[in-house]
Amino acid sequence: MQKKIAFSIIIPTYNRPNLLVRSIESVLNQTYQNFEVIVVNDGSSEGSFEYTEIKKQFFNNEKLLFIDKLNGGPSSARNEGIRNSNGEYVCFLDDDDYYLDNHLNELYKLIQSNNSALGLYRTFSYFEEIGKGLIPQNYTKLGNEHAVIYILHHLLLPVNVCINKVIFNHYLFNESLRYAEDYELWVRILIEYPIFENPIHTTVYDRTRESASSGSIPVFLNYINSFEIIFSNSNSNKIISNSFKINKFKKYYAWIIAIYIKNNDFDNYKRLKKNIIKHINFGFYVFHYLRFIRKKIIK
Repeated sequence: MQKKIAFSIIIPTYNRPNLLVRSIESVLNQTYQNFEVIVVNDGSSEGSFEYTEIKKQFFNNEKLLFIDKLNGGPSSARNEGIRNSNGEYVCFLDDDDYYLDNHLNELYKLIQSNNSALGLYRTFSYFEEIGKGLIPQNYTKLGNEHAVIYILHHLLLPVNVCINKVIFNHYLFNESLRYAEDYELWVRILIEYPIFENPIHTTVYDRTRESASSGSIPVFLNYINSFEIIFSNSNSNKIISNSFKINKFKKYYAWIIAIYIKNNDFDNYKRLKKNIIKHINFGFYVFHYLRFIRKKIIK
């Protein structure tokens, strides 16, 4: 009788074949070997020859499945991997990140120590940054707060997450979102299920290629849209206070406003009026409106 697969590792990839091999090999080098790897090429527009060569390189490895699909974004690619998975648990790995060789073993021990309870299992990451090497993620631990509030306060990366496959019969990534799509899913799951944590750093999150666009106004606006969807969940409303929501929105609007003030972009700031009042309040809008006025007077 064939042994049931314990872990399915989903690797979405888009235009980064040069990094994909490192990610795949980091899984194949795990000390715990009961897994499958599902690589989902999300309609890459570059590197078709390189992707073909990667398929050839791993052609004889029965642990690997390669899927090609039309571009739909990271949520769509992950969902495609989930639908094609056969493991009891689903893990995630972006093509520019990688596992340390103890990752699956540490997850397995965490699952066993919690009697394989349904829930969200996680470890912690190292951050790889240019000129700084590997920086350990700050360890956090769930206290008396609800797990939803806990993860909205702290960083929970897909590369560290492992979830029972049966949970995905009811929950998948929201394919309309391009930012905070992971948190939107974590919130929906943690409303119903617990989180289990292993304080060991078992993965590497690569920050060496983060672009300037990651701190741009369109990105911040997309995050605001994503959190509006998260906060509109009727079940999350019972857990997340209005003050928490307002403070989350304030953070992103403050970053946007700082850019607008720096660029003297008063017109675009005024276009935010309706949403700022809806998400925060009129006073917040007026306060920053007056900042523009003072800057004009001083000039």
